[in-house]
Amino acid sequence: MNPAAPAVVVERLSFGYKSKLVDDHDLLFRDFSLKLMAGQFVALMGGSGSGKSTFAKLLAGTLTHEPAAITWRTDFTDRLSDIVYIDQAPMNAVFPWHSIRKNIMWPLESLGWNKTEIDSRTDELLELFGLQHLANSFPAHVSGGELQRLAVARSLSWKPKCLILDENFSMLDRRTKDVITHGLRQLSTRGQMTILLITHNLSDAMALADRCIIIGQRPVRVLGDFSVPLAFPRNEESREYQEAQEPLIEILRHGHL
Repeated sequence: MNPAAPAVVVERLSFGYKSKLVDDHDLLFRDFSLKLMAGQFVALMGGSGSGKSTFAKLLAGTLTHEPAAITWRTDFTDRLSDIVYIDQAPMNAVFPWHSIRKNIMWPLESLGWNKTEIDSRTDELLELFGLQHLANSFPAHVSGGELQRLAVARSLSWKPKCLILDENFSMLDRRTKDVITHGLRQLSTRGQMTILLITHNLSDAMALADRCIIIGQRPVRVLGDFSVPLAFPRNEESREYQEAQEPLIEILRHGHL
């Protein structure tokens, strides 16, 4: 399989929520097309109601669409767990009756990993997401930021091919964002994982993404699609950073977000 091939091809996608449909003019998406490349970290931006969360759910399969409209590369669908979607409620992604450590271990045990592999991967993720000191704590006893870190760590434990994050950073403090973004970049670089971050925050997009896509209007269309060719960690004060974000700011100035 060609590693440079798209992870997913969206071609002429049409979708609308039935409760809001009168005719085709009410479709949220109509003949919408987009490709996401394997190994990319993509930020999908848009204002409230722009369709970005709906698009994430369509990709993840939690919303039904015409089968031919979204085609994943075959090796991205070897397992049902190869495409992971995490929403804004981290408790949806964890088991409250298990400790932090057990939450990360459990999927690996279910997949038949051996004990050495499980312990190694669990320790790696606990360290990477700053959860070592909470390993024996339970989800109800940690902060919201720590819970979000756990949700991401647990979902990455079995090394999925694609991670879809739906506005997960919107309510997090800067330190928690920094911990999660560092962990995501490390794992993305090592494993060639494809990551799609749904966000309305330009700083979050610029901190992480190789590519920023802005969508909006109705029916939804791509308003901007930009490469972000900056090394990590990124310096917000650098000339290169300012130049890279200028095209995105131009779209913001015109009221599209």
